[in-house]
Amino acid sequence: MLKGIYNEWLSFYLHPRIYWQQIRSGKNKSIFSFRKFFLPAIILTAPFILIGDIIFNSRNGFLWKEWIVNAIREVLFLFLIFIFSIIIIRMVMKWFKIGVKMSAIRRIATYSITPALITALFTGLFPFLDLGGIAPWYGLFLVFTGIETFFSIPEKKKFYFYFVLFMVMFVVIMMVTFTLQRTALLIYSWNGT
Repeated sequence: MLKGIYNEWLSFYLHPRIYWQQIRSGKNKSIFSFRKFFLPAIILTAPFILIGDIIFNSRNGFLWKEWIVNAIREVLFLFLIFIFSIIIIRMVMKWFKIGVKMSAIRRIATYSITPALITALFTGLFPFLDLGGIAPWYGLFLVFTGIETFFSIPEKKKFYFYFVLFMVMFVVIMMVTFTLQRTALLIYSWNGT
């Protein structure tokens, strides 16, 4: 089973255009679906972060409150980015008067967040592997290839569509990050920690 997941993972990340075409044609029933991958991965993220913090960050003592807040913050971040991705893609498509297929938009959002989920799992368990958040930005390329596969965007609108889409996504990601970070700082400050 792990070998199948690994092979599908490599196929998706190394050849996303071909993978999207297979999904669109119905030849591939992907493992990266909402129920098969997203929910289990997001549920495992919190325990992985807790275990990683206990193993690698306990030299300053057991800071349970901080570890739990970090785990919850990461899970909330991933879930909110997933929800906002669906909303943003749909909203920008409506602005540009592009036909909206919600099933395709949900699929694109689910698949494009997989680099962030995989990164959260690995860096949660092994914090020293953090590469500064580079891998999750690959999700934007997956959004681009997914939209190109499932939707036809007129050439005149293409540049502006992607510019608006990625700028709105970037601003929302920064706002969610800032809000969750400030909320975590408020929680840390309670009870003198």
